[in-house]
Amino acid sequence: MKKHKALKIIGIIVAAFVLYVVLVPLPKETYITEAQARQKAEAYLKQEVAANPGKNDETNVYRNWNQNSKLGETIKLYDLRDDVAYYNFHVTTDGKGTGFVRVCSNRKYDFVDGHSDNDTAADAIARMSIGRVLTPQDHAYNGGAAPYFFAMKNPDGTYTVSRRENQKAKTISSAEFWANCKLYVATWVPLETLMDPNK
Repeated sequence: MKKHKALKIIGIIVAAFVLYVVLVPLPKETYITEAQARQKAEAYLKQEVAANPGKNDETNVYRNWNQNSKLGETIKLYDLRDDVAYYNFHVTTDGKGTGFVRVCSNRKYDFVDGHSDNDTAADAIARMSIGRVLTPQDHAYNGGAAPYFFAMKNPDGTYTVSRRENQKAKTISSAEFWANCKLYVATWVPLETLMDPNK
């Protein structure tokens, strides 16, 4: 019984720490720019092409990339402070879409990954929720936002959201969006750490 309670407390502490890291405002110099992210993505793409020549088997996630592979448009994913969390770069090879390279914007994590076969997770989620992939004009949130499976801010200030996988998205007001986000994280972080345009 004591062990179970201790594990539960540790789980709560870990979850609170993760939410703190994700939601507490960071100085702007903590983030890399889109140009810096593109440089990292280009270096990653070049490195993987050089490291995997001729490896065309199913275990090679970079098999569709070659010397003709290049980065395409940038899709930005935001956190709840409206800072860019990730830059996703579509990759094309000989004019055909061949996956993505994803770069974390937070200097602290220095995370870059990619795949030559699949859409980004964000594009796959968008396709399930709104029937299309994301475009550079979209203001989508990384991994959804708090209680949402998919969340995207619209130019008119409303939000397009879905709560579950394969659920058609619906449009809600900014007030409803932020109320749901606050309700979801209220027990973990101070509410003022959320960027709320309704204040």
